[in-house]
Amino acid sequence: EKICIRLIGDKKTLIDEPWIEKVNWIADNEVHQLNQLDIGVMPLPADEWSKGKCGFKAIQYMSLEIPSVVSPVGVNTEIVQHGINGFLARSEEEWYKLLSMLIESKELRIKLGKAARKTIIARYSLQSQIPLLVDKLKALVT
Repeated sequence: EKICIRLIGDKKTLIDEPWIEKVNWIADNEVHQLNQLDIGVMPLPADEWSKGKCGFKAIQYMSLEIPSVVSPVGVNTEIVQHGINGFLARSEEEWYKLLSMLIESKELRIKLGKAARKTIIARYSLQSQIPLLVDKLKALVT
């Protein structure tokens, strides 16, 4: 089976390899684009800028039941529980090993994807945040 790397973003990127499919990011069909993925990746360097990122890409993947491999940088270590709802890759060897595991096992992809979605519903969904918002608003008026 052929593996396709899909890069969603600016098609003018400097990467020009025949094995990478470049897709323009378009807000109106972002969810459709993401739903085409079997595995999500979020590699980040361990620098100050990356440490300040919010982990939104991981949250997007997880909300759509897309198993993901992310760098253990910043809030990613709070969002992703390694081996439970996704994977944290610390080295090139780990990236290779973890991606290979997901590529080779549809069952693992499904298991991690379902656990990822449960995490998002429990911790990051609107429904999970409403009680916190109500408590904060009550505190303001009392």
